[in-house]
Parts: sequence; structure tokens; C-alpha cells
Amino acid sequence: MDQAAYTKMREFQAPFVEVHELTFFALSLVIMLHIIAVVATEVKEGASITSAMFTGRKILSRAAEVA
Repeated sequence: MDQAAYTKMREFQAPFVEVHELTFFALSLVIMLHIIAVVATEVKEGASITSAMFTGRKILSRAAEVA
């Protein structure tokens, strides 16, 4: 193995690896915030928003207002 070529390759890859890692952590954070927001909305509004995503039906706590 050519040590100089290996070192040059690793130096070239370093920024891409760093961006990949930072993107992974940012995406993980966004996913966690989304899950927290869904749970908070579910608790605050008492709605069945999560089950409505799967069944297509939502249980309303009051009658719908007609505009």
C-alpha cells in the first residue's frame, strides 16, 4: 500500500465525512423534535392525531363549525 496515496485520500475524504456526521446529528435532532411536538400536541389538544394518520378518521371533541 502506498502510504502517501492513502494519506492523501484520507485528507480528501475528511470534509465529506464531517458533513455526513453533522447531517446525521442534525437530522436526528429534527426527528426527536418532531416526535416531541406530536406527543405535546396529542396531550394538549386531546386529539387523536396520531391514530388519524393511520386510519384516516379523527375523533372530534366538539361539533364542527360550519362557515
